[in-house]
Amino acid sequence: MSRSLVIFLMGAFVALHADAAPRVITVNDAVAMAVKADPELRAVMDQRAVLSSSLTAARTHAFPTVTATSSYTHNGKLPITTFAGRSVAIGAEDQMDVTGRVDQTIYSGGRITTEVDIARLERNGGSLRLKSKENEIVARAREACFEVIRANALHKAAVTTLLSSQAHRKDAEARVRAGVAAGVEVIRADVRVQEAALDEASKRNRRDLSLSRLANYLGLPTTEQLALADGFPDTDLQKPLDDPERHAIASRPDLRAARLGAEADEGRVTVARSGYFPSLAAFGSVSYQDDETRSGDETWKLGLSGSWEIFNWGRTANQVDAARSKASATRHTVRDMEDEVRLQVREASLQMATARESLKLAEARVKAAEEDLRISRLRFNEGVGIGTEVIDAESDLAQSNAAVINARADYAVAQNRFWFVTGG
Repeated sequence: MSRSLVIFLMGAFVALHADAAPRVITVNDAVAMAVKADPELRAVMDQRAVLSSSLTAARTHAFPTVTATSSYTHNGKLPITTFAGRSVAIGAEDQMDVTGRVDQTIYSGGRITTEVDIARLERNGGSLRLKSKENEIVARAREACFEVIRANALHKAAVTTLLSSQAHRKDAEARVRAGVAAGVEVIRADVRVQEAALDEASKRNRRDLSLSRLANYLGLPTTEQLALADGFPDTDLQKPLDDPERHAIASRPDLRAARLGAEADEGRVTVARSGYFPSLAAFGSVSYQDDETRSGDETWKLGLSGSWEIFNWGRTANQVDAARSKASATRHTVRDMEDEVRLQVREASLQMATARESLKLAEARVKAAEEDLRISRLRFNEGVGIGTEVIDAESDLAQSNAAVINARADYAVAQNRFWFVTGG
């Protein structure tokens, strides 16, 4: 084999193993990546930018507007008249006009100020909806990470169980060879090893699938090799709350955004009612005209202008009724949301309490299963017990360990859910 081929193969081997190294991240890293990659969050950010621009545009209606117009006219053929026996052209062949005008609304029946208030409420509501979406993404990213941690822990436990089953199988084989145990002990141990191997493969597939789901949620290819450096959280995700339901009603950003939406709809009733009132504006203008018949004339004007729509076939009344109905519907929606939030908090609180008690029970069962396995192995080694007792004890311990892992994962998920429903 040539030297260059050896170098090539060694380089390929190193590159292959370098590519296979997983990318180690923490839960906080995953949360940051999810927030950055989520397309729905980008859409909500764009919507908030639109609402901010709308607020700026609404404010401009309270300021004066300045307009400038100009025109240049060239008359190809002027009218002709006869004066003292001579033909004389009337008017100027070229004419230039320049006008500047300033308009300021003085009274609009409350329409302008209310529209500014509505735009401000909608902008603030957009910011709260953005916060709500961020909380949702954080909660979903955490839950995805907790499922990866669960799957990793279950797989490690399955590997430990498999190794323990293989060790017991060797002990059983040695005892059969020594003539102190029947051959059926080896057969039973083989079955247990096969069951443990199947369980390990199933848990490994579940771990790989959970990692692929996490990668997909983080905006990465599903084939991306990831590894989480964290375990289940050691501290509560949410600080203790004296009254979780009241806290959620006051803090939930989506609920606060809905309340602002209700206020905006109340303001739209005022905007619709402004149609009953006249509008009044002040104006000023300066005009300059120049042509061949004069050196240039400058004129200016100051004045007031008003309009009042006295009859419009009931259009204003119908607009007011529609705005009132929409405001009423929004208020009912907010009340429904408050009831739903209270139910969510109650449900999350009960789930967290149940998960906490389940974890305590699972940990107690592990201690009991460990003691049962110790006694079964001692009896088996002293020849007063049978291998089936050891196999059953190992199976009970494996199930107990899995129950603890699932209980810890369920508790973390329940805490995460409680954090989200109480406002993040």
